[in-house]
Amino acid sequence: MSKKITVYTLKGCTRCKDFKEFLHIKNESFTEIVCEDCPECCDAIEDLTDILSYPIIKVELENGELHFLHAPME
Repeated sequence: MSKKITVYTLKGCTRCKDFKEFLHIKNESFTEIVCEDCPECCDAIEDLTDILSYPIIKVELENGELHFLHAPME
């Protein structure tokens, strides 16, 4: 099943960098939204998910089903 991955990141975020690296290693294509460049995008995803730690990962499946993932705070 096809999927579209969007990764919401913060500049200087080590976990964000590591997750993007992981996706590259797995040869997964994704779109990155940098919160400092699009704060309204990140505000909207935080409001929708109640997730406040980054990265926030949105996976949209071919059938339109949405899944949200995040790296828990350490």
